[in-house]
Amino acid sequence: MNLFKLSLKNLLSRPLGTLLCLILLTLGTGLISLVFQLNREFDSQLTRNLKGISMVVGAKGSPLQLVLSTVYHLDNPTGNISWSQFKREVLDQQSMIAKAIPINLGDNYQGFPIVGSTTDFPALYGAELAEGELGMQSMELTLGARVAQQLGLRPGDEVISSHALVAEGEEFGQHDDHPYRVKGIFKATGTVLDRLLVTDLGSTYEVHNHNQDSSLQDQVTAVLVSFRSPMAALMVPRIINQNTTFQAAVPSMEVTRLLDLLGVGTGILRSLGAIILFLSAFSVFISLLNSLRDRKPELALMRVLGAGPGKLFLSILLEGIWLSLAGFLLGIGLSRLVLLVIPAFSPNSAPFAPDPWQVSPEEPWIFLLTLGIGLLASVIPALLAMKTNLHKTLSDG
Repeated sequence: MNLFKLSLKNLLSRPLGTLLCLILLTLGTGLISLVFQLNREFDSQLTRNLKGISMVVGAKGSPLQLVLSTVYHLDNPTGNISWSQFKREVLDQQSMIAKAIPINLGDNYQGFPIVGSTTDFPALYGAELAEGELGMQSMELTLGARVAQQLGLRPGDEVISSHALVAEGEEFGQHDDHPYRVKGIFKATGTVLDRLLVTDLGSTYEVHNHNQDSSLQDQVTAVLVSFRSPMAALMVPRIINQNTTFQAAVPSMEVTRLLDLLGVGTGILRSLGAIILFLSAFSVFISLLNSLRDRKPELALMRVLGAGPGKLFLSILLEGIWLSLAGFLLGIGLSRLVLLVIPAFSPNSAPFAPDPWQVSPEEPWIFLLTLGIGLLASVIPALLAMKTNLHKTLSDG
């Protein structure tokens, strides 16, 4: 008597009840796995992209918007500032500043941001070239690894940039008369640099016909600052915000606030997944209990054929295990499917979408939880099966 095959056939004999149990188990395990995967990658990406950036200085506005737009390139910039004024009022006055990197934003190519800066900008992310050379001369570009992979660009290709930010009611426009030339491609860094196109500051002015206007050439979107000591992060931003027309934001502080806000949402999703798993346990319990009532003659016949109480107990227990295994595998598959489609339906979320094929460190615990739910839900029906009264059942039949 093969108990494994028997328990599987018993599940297949009641397809509707089995399907309901599997749907609940799949949704519960899938949701919990997905939340853990996204949360871990989100935290990792936020922290990884802050390396070397102690402060961001830009135009007045929301400090979180300033950080999201200039560090993560996920929002619109708050405006422009004067680079020469920054050097005069901030850089020349603060000896605690180790490095200041100006950046210009505003254009994109097929949704990927174009960043004008200096050679210090790719160095922030430890960038190395995979192909070609660093394009930091007039109208030259160096591509991030994801840009090159998704768009199929190679050194020597021509790129026509488009306006990323336009006033309400205006159409997006292309700079057809100022094409860029791809000079090189960065190796993958696992940072935001992978989805950027990097050029020099002068090219961003030339594209917008600002090369003849010295006042416009002095404008930059923001300045990425690193300090000589951690103590400066407590003093310099406050001095800038109080004594200048600039806004200084500390990315680590803004990211902490953002994670606090998102923590509530992820906690709710995890709780929802736990509730669904609890409901699935109840569903498995009811399904096995109802099945037990209909199968009393079958269980009695198994006893007559020599199956002891232990085998009856194990046969019901195996049904709960089968459901748990199938629910876990389907749930993990569902979470992987969602991770695969995130970049297609939400391009801005793509940098925070983890590798779908990477095993999460929480998944073994999710497996044990799902297996425990199946075992717990099947224990009482299994005990009842083990105590089946052979003579009463046969006489009733």
